[in-house]
Amino acid sequence: MSEFYMLWLELKLTVAAASTSESQALSQCIRDREESLLGCDAIVCSIYLDPRIRRVLLQNPISLMLARAHLKQLFMQLFNLKEPTSAIAQPCSSSSSAITSFGTSQNSNTCSLLNEFLQTIEVASEDETEDGERADLIKKGYAEIAVYTPKPICLTSNIMEYWEEHRYRFPNLYELAKVALSSCDSS
Repeated sequence: MSEFYMLWLELKLTVAAASTSESQALSQCIRDREESLLGCDAIVCSIYLDPRIRRVLLQNPISLMLARAHLKQLFMQLFNLKEPTSAIAQPCSSSSSAITSFGTSQNSNTCSLLNEFLQTIEVASEDETEDGERADLIKKGYAEIAVYTPKPICLTSNIMEYWEEHRYRFPNLYELAKVALSSCDSS
């Protein structure tokens, strides 16, 4: 996506450099279309993650803020794919047995109400630990997005090589870059 936007910028500058009435009209059309391009989440995210052209977003703080917000959403989607929330333990099935009005089971395979209650307490305590770890990992991912302020690099640099070199410094952004910089928008 960022490669596309780089080509777009080159076209915009080339057309603007021509001094004909047609080029001025085309230049206006390009500027109008660019507004909608910068409204596309995928393009804004890829620009944010591309140090070759990221400074374009610095001209518009709202675009920068939107890029961060969209990257956080993408991060959560990827995070949930890698670290799905733990499933709450299912209580034992009692569909084949009838429970009397006194609360006792007529089937020995059915869990008692006390057993079910104790299982929920154990799961809850495990979930608290897992939720704390999940929250820490999410905070780290969000922090990477927030603090990412790369130095500009040469326009001819290979962006994926750049991310390979920075994968240990920004592991979450590296994962996001693999998705955002290689995705194709179909709109």
